[in-house]
Amino acid sequence: MPDDGDQGAPCRLAGAPTPLQTVLLEVIPVCDLILIDGAPFFAVAHHDARFLRTSGLAALARRDADGGYTVLHLEHCEAINREMAPTHARWGWALAQGLDTLLVQAAKPKAMTEGDTTAAAALPIRWHAEAAARTSIAGD
Repeated sequence: MPDDGDQGAPCRLAGAPTPLQTVLLEVIPVCDLILIDGAPFFAVAHHDARFLRTSGLAALARRDADGGYTVLHLEHCEAINREMAPTHARWGWALAQGLDTLLVQAAKPKAMTEGDTTAAAALPIRWHAEAAARTSIAGD
């Protein structure tokens, strides 16, 4: 196993990973805040959903030229790694619309308040005309 100072060395694991072993994700470098209806999300490449073994909100999305995102599909998943995969009913359609990003909210944090000044710096979020939302951010 590499030590903390040797981040570039490959890590070889024998057998199935245990809960204590970490998996590196291709995290899309975004310095700006990603908010969907006031709730913070983080972005990963769409093919990295298989590493997110947690429940939460997940949105199939397309990164736009202005740095914002177009949400193609949003739903609550009991296991993001099993549900946001090529077997998903909307996956093929989303790929045809330019799917390249998965926006994730692994834990249900408190939504930002109107007085929060960081909300003004959020990236633009658009909804595709044919987007399907199977849940509400507010939990309605």
